[in-house]
Amino acid sequence: MDHNEPGGDKFTQRVVINHFDYDRPVVVMLEGYGLHSRKRSELARLLDANQVTIEHRFFAESTPQPPAWEHLTIWQAATDHHKIINTLKKLYPGKWITTGLSKGGQAVMFHKRFYPDDADASLAYVAPLLFSPEDKRVHDFLDQVGSDECRTKIRRFQNHLLKNRKSFRPYLSDTSSITFDFALADTMKADFDPSAMQDIRNWLHKKGNNMIYLYGEQDPWTAAAFEPSEKTNAIKLVNPEGNHKLRINRLPWDGQHLHHTGRLAR
Repeated sequence: MDHNEPGGDKFTQRVVINHFDYDRPVVVMLEGYGLHSRKRSELARLLDANQVTIEHRFFAESTPQPPAWEHLTIWQAATDHHKIINTLKKLYPGKWITTGLSKGGQAVMFHKRFYPDDADASLAYVAPLLFSPEDKRVHDFLDQVGSDECRTKIRRFQNHLLKNRKSFRPYLSDTSSITFDFALADTMKADFDPSAMQDIRNWLHKKGNNMIYLYGEQDPWTAAAFEPSEKTNAIKLVNPEGNHKLRINRLPWDGQHLHHTGRLAR
């Protein structure tokens, strides 16, 4: 399970292959959590491609027993993806594309940073790049998104809930944690270190080529969107009407209503 120790302990990782033809391209769906679906993604359908879906290490059926949490790192996960891709390239000699949604989109960015030559192109959907445990940009976004009337109604509703918290309490399983620490295992201690994400951002700014980043303007995670630089062959597209469920088939194809930064070579 530790790629620094190839002869050490192993664990089984779940991979689903949707095979159509050895001569077709391969779309690699990098999950950020457990295996979301065994079906092909919209990108694989659009390209009439094979698909390889990889469950993220230490989630669902891809969890070693007992889990050694110190090996749950972005480099270890990216190396999982690297080894699986390069093993399957012996069967599929065509073009390879990595993609993922949200945390899976982050996995695409991380894999690109550590193994930039594994895929010919990458598409990250609605993937934020965060530099603090509670990123202030998200809160600033929530303070201005939508209309004044809508935000006022939401605040009134929230105040109503807080004033009556004693009567919602029987229906709440956890009323103490307001951070993402609840996602950690009970035996796990973690301190946030922004240097890892800073490294990802800096590398992608300089060398993140053949990348497309898709976001929805109504999605709070878009406040933490990655901004590609003009130095790379990469583009960010933002759909003003989109949210966290943004997909290619929901983009305005006339292109006039899409905001974009960066560039893609023709």
